[in-house]
Amino acid sequence: MNIHTTTTSRRIALRVCAVAASAMLLGGCVSWPWEGEKPLCTGSGAACTRADAMRAYVKANEFCQRVQRGYQSSGTVSRSTKMAIGITGALAGGVAVPLANGSAKDAWAGLSGATNGLQTQVDQAFLGAVAAQRAEAVNAAVIEGQDAYEQAEDDYDKKVEKAVAMATRCVSYSLARDQALLQKISGSVEDSEPAP
Repeated sequence: MNIHTTTTSRRIALRVCAVAASAMLLGGCVSWPWEGEKPLCTGSGAACTRADAMRAYVKANEFCQRVQRGYQSSGTVSRSTKMAIGITGALAGGVAVPLANGSAKDAWAGLSGATNGLQTQVDQAFLGAVAAQRAEAVNAAVIEGQDAYEQAEDDYDKKVEKAVAMATRCVSYSLARDQALLQKISGSVEDSEPAP
């Protein structure tokens, strides 16, 4: 095995480890396409062949499509967001209201009622924006991955590496968009709070 092949194998292994953590954030709905597959390259001295490169490319594209479909359904995010809002409302209405007095009691009751209304609005407003951002991120990752794969020309080790990188980006780019969107939301909430 030459140094180039060892370095490529290490890079691929690092990408596999990096995406495993990201894939867990998807709620387990999309499995990593190379899970348990060793080695990725079948040529002599563990060099990648044209068939290995094509197989990796197809798997990466299929993975990105599954990620996209998982995000389009938005079921995991919707259920968890609604559950968090529902728990807040239940605690406010069922625990805080009976224990509070005076205007605090009214405030807790108001929070409980507001969370009920908010649960129905989550799907209509917030999740639509999240889904659009995620779709855009996955599309950008696929386009970038396809370009990188083509630029590798006849370097099949590099083509396999670029395919794995594309699959990784399909998850990581969308997670980065989620983070940016949440930061914008939290920044607007902070900006709208009255000064002390």
